[in-house]
Amino acid sequence: MKFSGFWKKLGVVCCLSGMMAGSLLAAPADAGQEKVYPEKSILVQDFGNGSRKLLTPRAVYTGPDGRMVELIGAVHVGEKQYYKDLEAIFGQCDKLLFEMVGGEDIPRIGELQRKLKSGGMLTAEEEKEMEQMLVKAQKVRDDENVLMKLLGPMYATMASALGMVSQKDGIDYYAHSTFVHADMTAAEFDQELEKRGQSIWSEVTSMSDRQKVRDSMDIDLLGMAGALLSGNYRYLKGEVIKLMASAEVGGKAEKWSVILDGRNEKCFEVFDSVNKDKENKHIGIFYGSAHLPGMHRMLLDRGFKLDKVEWLVAWDTETVPK
Repeated sequence: MKFSGFWKKLGVVCCLSGMMAGSLLAAPADAGQEKVYPEKSILVQDFGNGSRKLLTPRAVYTGPDGRMVELIGAVHVGEKQYYKDLEAIFGQCDKLLFEMVGGEDIPRIGELQRKLKSGGMLTAEEEKEMEQMLVKAQKVRDDENVLMKLLGPMYATMASALGMVSQKDGIDYYAHSTFVHADMTAAEFDQELEKRGQSIWSEVTSMSDRQKVRDSMDIDLLGMAGALLSGNYRYLKGEVIKLMASAEVGGKAEKWSVILDGRNEKCFEVFDSVNKDKENKHIGIFYGSAHLPGMHRMLLDRGFKLDKVEWLVAWDTETVPK
């Protein structure tokens, strides 16, 4: 079934309001209040007249032996320049730990792809390995739960509508030899949910009181629809920034969460292994911003000290879609 341009655009607004009301991001802070980190894992700068920026943190820590670790917050849709800036940061790291449930084969696939691009030939064993990994990746996509199947197209639709890009399109996960998968496999994720008696839906809804979020927001859905139809991306992006900043997850959650706590623990299992290698003097951890408050505490528990926090512009209402 194909939709006309009008209904497709109207659907985008509904997607934005529904998805962002349940966002896993932190509440806004006034511009310049950098010290709100880590309790707030994003900043919203409001310059008046609908001009806004959404910023994510780059927090730098020093360990007991002087080596550096960065927690690099992410949002799943952003400006093209935002992801270019992130790629530049990744290039400074000896190892870059990344999130992606079911993405454990990405580093190896990237290694084999880089070999081919450099003019090399794959051995018969490598060709078989590549084929098996690609088949496995397709099975993971086919077996994805309903929410994951829903979010992917929603992110892509939102990015396209606003002249932005999704994280998966903005970051070339296969290009970097330093990338290390630091997340659950799809099977581990499902098993952990089942063991805890949780579901993907209960996990998401438990992170925020949706009704409270809706009541606290001044959402003009008709205005957003009109802005999208008329191409007023500045207004639309400003309203979406408000939505994204309205779901509070700062501080320590009362309930242990597979999506946040479980995956943080998995990430730091990998981190502890990577950190044992003294050659890794600069380690980056690239994860959704909602994970950073918990990860901050985990680094402090390991003797790391927070040195500084920089903020990257992920969304900017003044950036015109090209």
